[in-house]
Amino acid sequence: MPQINENLPNVAFFLYGKTKDGQGLSDPVGTGFFIGVPSPARSKRPWEYHVYAVSCWHVAVRDGGSNIRFNTKDEKSLWIELEPDQWEFVPDGADLAAVDVTDRLTEADKTVLIPEYMFATKHVILLDNIGIGEDGFMLGLFAKSPGKTTNLVAARFGNVSLLATDEAPIRQPNGSIRPSHIFDMRSRGGFSGSPVFVYRTPGGDLRKDSNTVTATKNFGLQIHFDKLGENRFLKLLGVHAGQYPEKTKAKKAKTIPHESAAVLNDGDDLEIPSGMTVVIPTWEIIELLNSPKLKKQRIEREQAFAASTEGAAIAESAKAVSIEPEDANPRHKEDFTRLLGAAAKAKP
Repeated sequence: MPQINENLPNVAFFLYGKTKDGQGLSDPVGTGFFIGVPSPARSKRPWEYHVYAVSCWHVAVRDGGSNIRFNTKDEKSLWIELEPDQWEFVPDGADLAAVDVTDRLTEADKTVLIPEYMFATKHVILLDNIGIGEDGFMLGLFAKSPGKTTNLVAARFGNVSLLATDEAPIRQPNGSIRPSHIFDMRSRGGFSGSPVFVYRTPGGDLRKDSNTVTATKNFGLQIHFDKLGENRFLKLLGVHAGQYPEKTKAKKAKTIPHESAAVLNDGDDLEIPSGMTVVIPTWEIIELLNSPKLKKQRIEREQAFAASTEGAAIAESAKAVSIEPEDANPRHKEDFTRLLGAAAKAKP
């Protein structure tokens, strides 16, 4: 595995729930990441992207991990406090949830957006011949070491085992049975909601170039692109939803001192996580971001910007018309009459 771009982990954020009394935040429960949807009017507005936080439904909604902690440029972190019902999801759809955070970021934030052109959609998979054996990794929360003042993003590595197909839908953690990628990659609690990438590089180094987007903001977002370098390939394959479960036979150990009543009986089935990771495809993310509420928010933001800029232009124009040029000589009429009279009295 090559060393990755040092900025790339900042696509990820950590999700926290509330304590039982509702007065504080719990330990981190999962991961999410930022996505940028281009604005049609981006050349005429202070922000170029609509920004969304994306994670798994079972983390942000079901388990209550709705509060976002993300990194800042001063090596600290900030919070976006949300309620589970503020996250949007597709009913009976994929195990995904998203929320619009366009107006919640500042120029001090150390956030990185994944643009849509980086998605490994069905078309891109065919075009780039993405297949079994592709190298990949995910970025997310190592729950035992989330970081005290800043998020410490960890990585897990593996390979594509099976691409999503209608012929073999997979059960996702929210209960939906849908086409899903299978990645040969181990995970653990906290990585649910992590972005999963596939990559190719002949040089064995992803540090020099990246096609992610670094986001800063002054009212809106000013996005700076680091173009993908020659012969380098990095695509978002999807979202890590959980480990494919395995069944095994559990047998009670006979040598445990002071053994109490057995929780398991010899021969009982025990379900344990396997080394096979379920990855929700990117086209499910696109469907979610085009859901009625999120789409309406984008349209309203565009309309509000258009109205504000048009109003400013009209006000400036009206101001220009209402102001008359100042007279260099306020008494020019009196002077003109006086000079005309003098000229009439003058001798030929």
